[in-house]
Amino acid sequence: MPKVSLVTKSDYATVTAGRRAAFLMASTPPQPARVSLRDVAKTVGVSHVTVSLALRGDTRVSATRRTEIRAAAEQLGYRPDPMLSSLASYRRNKSAVPISATVG
Repeated sequence: MPKVSLVTKSDYATVTAGRRAAFLMASTPPQPARVSLRDVAKTVGVSHVTVSLALRGDTRVSATRRTEIRAAAEQLGYRPDPMLSSLASYRRNKSAVPISATVG
């Protein structure tokens, strides 16, 4: 008599989830890593702070260095991360709520 193996619901769920994950991994191409300020800084040979200041047009970075950094950023394909930009904007524009209390 042949041996019969019983498949439980949890076994089926595990196999189904594994197949779904394998399908998703095979069907979506890998996303390239974002170019960061640090990548641009390594290319130019300056700090990431200098790159940030240069891309914002700060006068503390010389005009020639700003041009060099902007060219390197464009060549590498640097784009600001939209999620980080919106977070910075939120923090910058958030107004402090005054706290008032009455003791008594």
